[in-house]
Amino acid sequence: RFVRVETAEVVGSAKVDDDERQFFRAQDKVTAELLKSAGLASRARQFAQRSRPPIKSLRTLELYGDAVVAQNDDQRRKLLQLALAEDAEFSYALADLAALEKRIKGYQATADAALERQILETKQKLDRETDGDKATPLAMALMNELLQARRYRTLVGVARAIVARPPPKPKTQYPGAIDAAEMAAYYVITADGFLKDTDGVLRDGEAFMRRYPTSPFFRGAKSAVEQAIESKRQVEEGKQKAADEVAGLSAQQKWDLCRVAHCYSSGKQWAEARRLMLACIQTGKSNYDRKYAVRDLVNFDIQLANWGQARKDLAALEKEDAETYRSMKAAYEMQIPAD
Repeated sequence: RFVRVETAEVVGSAKVDDDERQFFRAQDKVTAELLKSAGLASRARQFAQRSRPPIKSLRTLELYGDAVVAQNDDQRRKLLQLALAEDAEFSYALADLAALEKRIKGYQATADAALERQILETKQKLDRETDGDKATPLAMALMNELLQARRYRTLVGVARAIVARPPPKPKTQYPGAIDAAEMAAYYVITADGFLKDTDGVLRDGEAFMRRYPTSPFFRGAKSAVEQAIESKRQVEEGKQKAADEVAGLSAQQKWDLCRVAHCYSSGKQWAEARRLMLACIQTGKSNYDRKYAVRDLVNFDIQLANWGQARKDLAALEKEDAETYRSMKAAYEMQIPAD
């Protein structure tokens, strides 16, 4: 109804019926009818002639409505993604999610720039500091900041430099206090792991255990070395496993390069798996969904520590399947070094 507020007089009213999938069309129809009843026929025609896509369900609208009034960006993003899971073509949610992600990228860029400034400032302070009581906390802070920034390569270099030339020891020694060089040696192992440098983990992990047998990080170093040994064993044993799986395929199945690629990936033969999956995508001769094949390429890139290619394939995944990209983006980015 249109009501004149001064007098409470109803100056126009309308009622329409429509299928729930045509919610937006019904919205325009009732607006047009109200405008006509109020004597605004020319404005009514504008609404009557609008073309609106159908929605898949009212659940889409409920989720979108919840997203509009969400208390924070995290909650809003989840609700918008749920609305798009209900209806991938729901334009309002698509537009709002795109705008939200653009804002979040801006926030992230600001945060990244602040962290870069903080890293530079901490490094400059550490280079100048001669007081051990201040130098050790600065060294710890610098390595932690680099880890947070996913600058794993830089972290390896900085941590090795601290191991080779430790800052002055604190004048005040506390029971259980961690030595800067010891912490740095452990950060090297951690960064090796993130960089998929199995040989580095073995080398640096063994050096750590030999040098710091009583360290509280000894178990962590030992676990990292054991995992690296197991990873190498799986890769070595996987050669035969992959060959056996391929041999067990039928002649027809062997023509499906995506299927053969999975045989090699199950045997941890990442380079061969990636080569075959890429060939499968390029030829297009497989029942395997292309978007999953592109996603697999990203996984293989990460296993191979091919970071530049991982970023390219992640961008390709966004174009190929935006929904999968959105759901996996954060997990992938955490595995890819920023430097």
